[in-house]
Amino acid sequence: MLVSSKYLSRAGTFGFRLLGALGSALLAFTIAKLGSSEILGEFQYALTIALGISILAKQGYDRVLIRFIARYKDTIEERIGNMLFKLALRKVLLRSLILLPLVYFSLMVLEDFVSISQAAYWIIAASIPMSFGALLVGFYKGSFKPSTSFIYDIGVISLIASAIIYISNNIEATSSAKSIYISYFVCYSFIVGIGLCINKRALSIKVSEAIPWQEMSTASPNFMWMTLIVYAQQLVLVYVLAEYLGISELGIYKVAEKIAITIGFFQSVVNAIYAPYFSKSHHTNDIKKLVRYIRQSTTTSLILTVPPLLIIFLFTTDILNYFGPDYTDASTLVYIISIGQFINVILSPSGTLLNMTGNEAISKRILIATSVISIPLIVSFTLIFGAVGTATAGLIIIAAQNIGCTAAAYKILGVIPYAAIR
Repeated sequence: MLVSSKYLSRAGTFGFRLLGALGSALLAFTIAKLGSSEILGEFQYALTIALGISILAKQGYDRVLIRFIARYKDTIEERIGNMLFKLALRKVLLRSLILLPLVYFSLMVLEDFVSISQAAYWIIAASIPMSFGALLVGFYKGSFKPSTSFIYDIGVISLIASAIIYISNNIEATSSAKSIYISYFVCYSFIVGIGLCINKRALSIKVSEAIPWQEMSTASPNFMWMTLIVYAQQLVLVYVLAEYLGISELGIYKVAEKIAITIGFFQSVVNAIYAPYFSKSHHTNDIKKLVRYIRQSTTTSLILTVPPLLIIFLFTTDILNYFGPDYTDASTLVYIISIGQFINVILSPSGTLLNMTGNEAISKRILIATSVISIPLIVSFTLIFGAVGTATAGLIIIAAQNIGCTAAAYKILGVIPYAAIR
């Protein structure tokens, strides 16, 4: 019964993550069909700003929660995880209420330099439910409930938002950018709000001082900086594409990215399943189990990634045709981004292993080192080769980051991920 329950849970995880991957692509498809490549480009521009606010507001709590909640799961101290979750929510809410007005004011001052409309502010406001949703994801992953965690993932919410946007636009018989943006904001807020209500028991718990909040707060900035570095790379990519190649070109690039990123959904699935196991087995010094989990995660990543990669390579043109004539020439972009996603998936367990074993500072240093070259690489490649250059720069950066983490995992932990030798 326990075995069947475990596999049922993993099947649910794959199912929800697949919906999430499809949801991101479907949202882009819906906006492209109802609006235009310009509206899609502006949506992605504003969403990038919202993600930045969310990163600063949650300060890595969403990722560090996984490690700390997993430590106490199924022990007499399990309530500590709820306390950490509640405190993290408080901190994130306070930061969000400070950051959002500051960003709004900055955008108004810099309106001549930032190519977004007032309507796009609704997408930026989604940064608050976005941050809370990320904490819910971390809470459930740390509780060994990866299938539940993906309900609050941006991908699954994008899937639901696609339906809401489609319905609302048909009711109004109009496809304005404002109605699309408001529908997305309302959908995100509603789903995350339900998640918080479901966890009202955890939120009502009294917080005592006998919790490792200081330890968690010390570790969380490393996770924040890792996320922030990757975000900065994406921000530069979005800005360069929008400002130098045009907002329409940004929309086309993002469609190619959404198609290719369906490969990357396996990364989230495998990491969601095995990250808490890495943490718990390392915390209890059960090296035998740790090595077994590493071997399982890397083998699973490799097996599951090859089929979707082949499907995308074989049917790229057919897939792009569904988005419309503006997107049919994006096949080269899809190929390059897909290879980057493949590398990211098959090597990502190494980074997760470092993060879940108290070596997140090493991961951060690797990302900082690669970011030194990433920003000038993205800018120069985009200006010289266009969107294809942007995709190529992204591929180089992903490869460098993952190879660095894999080498570090071997040097620090004595583990060769795909061999799981120690």
